[in-house]
Amino acid sequence: MYNLLRHGNAFKQSRWDIDGGANKIGIRDASTFRGFCARHDDQLFAPLEKEPFRGTAEQMALLGYRALCYELIMKESLLDVDELLKEMDKGQPLSVQRFHQEALSIRDLGAGKAIEELEQQKSRYEKMLFSKNYTNLAHYVVFFPSTPEVVCSGIAQATHDFFGNKVAELGHLNISADWLTFSLIATDDGGAAVFTWLTDHFKSKDVIETLNSLPDTEQPHAIIRFAFEFFENTYLSPEWWDSLEKQVQIQLKERQLRDIIGPWGENEHPRPDNCLIDDGVRSVHWTVQSRMTSLTSQQ
Repeated sequence: MYNLLRHGNAFKQSRWDIDGGANKIGIRDASTFRGFCARHDDQLFAPLEKEPFRGTAEQMALLGYRALCYELIMKESLLDVDELLKEMDKGQPLSVQRFHQEALSIRDLGAGKAIEELEQQKSRYEKMLFSKNYTNLAHYVVFFPSTPEVVCSGIAQATHDFFGNKVAELGHLNISADWLTFSLIATDDGGAAVFTWLTDHFKSKDVIETLNSLPDTEQPHAIIRFAFEFFENTYLSPEWWDSLEKQVQIQLKERQLRDIIGPWGENEHPRPDNCLIDDGVRSVHWTVQSRMTSLTSQQ
């Protein structure tokens, strides 16, 4: 499997290096999430790992739960890294030290806020899973008859829709974000793109409504844009990636490099508001088999 960012050097990741090659990693490293002990992982995720994916409420909740637990661990790791970075300005001029410490403090405030919100989401997903009551979980699923060459799992704040609108502004610590989980998976008979969100996260619903409005022919390409734009936990078939034209590779990697905050708080390539509108790139040849959504049942 290939990954463009996750397994690279953290400092190199923050550089605008669109010509950098992909990282080749083993399938086990790509697919294994070590956030749970083996016994609990086996028991909790049995409906996903030991049963065919059919888009049951429990399966979708488990996908969402795993995605947010991954993001929570990544955010907590970021705080640990920043503790080490705070010691790296020793011997520098006072002005440099002040900038260094302020930049890290600002980043830590944002990460701390995200951790607080993700912990709240984690509790709500756990309540659903243990009670098996999924009335507060909304979903949108697109099924494909063939195995996708890209797989992904993560959770993102709902900030941009597929019509080119910015639906939320980040950076306001007094305003809670709406979150949207995303899993692009292989299934026994093809693949699926699975979105979940809590029903009171209305901006997430707004984003998915714009995706749902797109015809079947545009769905796969919109989903690829979303995966590369918002997630570094994205893994690629080497045969697929190597077959792409160089310009397409560059355009996809540009998406993953956008809006990355560097080790000193820098962001030289912010995400544009129109990041999810059709850019003409056609990197996959998937067809849509069917869609399944709770949108029509939401108020």
